[in-house]
Amino acid sequence: MNLICEVVVGLALLLQRNLLIFVPSRQFKKRRDALKREWKALKKLKGEDTGLEWNPIKRTVDASDDWWESRLKVVHEAKIFRTLGIDPKFEGKLNQIFMGIVAIGNKA
Repeated sequence: MNLICEVVVGLALLLQRNLLIFVPSRQFKKRRDALKREWKALKKLKGEDTGLEWNPIKRTVDASDDWWESRLKVVHEAKIFRTLGIDPKFEGKLNQIFMGIVAIGNKA
């Protein structure tokens, strides 16, 4: 998964700088779209909360059961992150890909 992320980051940066013009394959687009949905769910889950810590053993956000219950009521699609998280380094790469990207044209 990390290799896929590296490729997507590289391609996204090239596209943002207008150094690459390409139409991604259907499989690549599906994976990119799935990553974006997961990234959005994680961002909603964390919200404005600060001080959340990463548990390297569980590989997820280390928070109380009360916090999880209240957040999952708001962001139901993020329930996967309670048991299977995204490594902070990987999250940083997803931020590189998806932050500041705006759709234009008839697909917006």
